[in-house]
Amino acid sequence: FQTSAEYIGEFNYGSIRQIGGWNRVLGALILGVEPSGVGYYNMMAGYGLLGLVAETEIVGDKGQGTFDHTVGQNEVVGDLILGQAAGSMGNYNLSGQNTLLTVAGNQYIGVLGTGIIVQTGGSNITKFLSINNASRYELSGGILEVANSAAISGTLDFAGGNANVTMGGVIDLKDASIVN
Repeated sequence: FQTSAEYIGEFNYGSIRQIGGWNRVLGALILGVEPSGVGYYNMMAGYGLLGLVAETEIVGDKGQGTFDHTVGQNEVVGDLILGQAAGSMGNYNLSGQNTLLTVAGNQYIGVLGTGIIVQTGGSNITKFLSINNASRYELSGGILEVANSAAISGTLDFAGGNANVTMGGVIDLKDASIVN
């Protein structure tokens, strides 16, 4: 399946449940486009190989977005943004044993809105990680690899779990809250 862009939950509720195959988005995949929009994307166990490739992913543009990633590979060629505009909310749930999230660009957990990543398994590999002061990353399992640098002014919560974290370059923890 290939599209130029995908807007899920533009003005109302919208959802995609991907249980097999590949979804290629040449432009942006946006969940929760307008303030009244609620978008949901679910990559779940199903039939054969499962993958998503998008240029940019915005989970909670002006509205609310949730991405449940329990199996397969999500490859973001550019940036992954959770909670882009003021008042927006973006949630990304990463779990599973061989689940893979790769972001070739930057990963923003909250820009002007609020972003939350909950990772209990799988791997999150990115070039740059930013967590704004209203946002949090709950990491109780799996792997987090940040190749270049990180800017964290929000919460990094290890939730008493067992995770493997590798960060390269400059790590700015000014105003960060690191717990558990």
